[in-house]
Amino acid sequence: MAQVYFSSEAAKKLGIGGSTIRRYAHTLEEQGYYFERGENNARVFYEKDLLVVKEIISAISKEQLSLNHAVKQVVAKHLQNNLTPSVIGKNHSIEEFYHRIEQLESKQAQLIDITNDLATQIEKHQSWLREKIEDQDEALRDQALLVSLRTIQEEKIKKNKRFSFWHFFFKKSREA
Repeated sequence: MAQVYFSSEAAKKLGIGGSTIRRYAHTLEEQGYYFERGENNARVFYEKDLLVVKEIISAISKEQLSLNHAVKQVVAKHLQNNLTPSVIGKNHSIEEFYHRIEQLESKQAQLIDITNDLATQIEKHQSWLREKIEDQDEALRDQALLVSLRTIQEEKIKKNKRFSFWHFFFKKSREA
């Protein structure tokens, strides 16, 4: 079973004050992050929730972001990676849920368009590569043909030289 913490325990584990973790959690909830509630409606923190708060602390200290900006950045990252337990908490309306679905469908359509564009670019690149390979094959074929023609020409020249030598020799002996 997963380890659970209430606000004061989670704050001690993270090395921050209880009011600080409650403020972070409240800001997270305003951005759509959902915490389970336990007895007396107290927030329940799981390890994954502690990791999210650690990321916020890190963003505030290292990147010097405000709490709101740090929370927005971390929530956006987790929503994008589907790491939060639910986009819709108990206090969200069905309209917000449908709005989020519309946003996701829009993003999905954008990704499909990008994928189609990439597929078109890949096809164009493959076509260009095929043309280059064909050009290279033609160049190699032409080069081989030239070598073959040179070889034939050199053989004819050698044959003609032999014929010319014997022809010259026999011509001299006939004259004598």
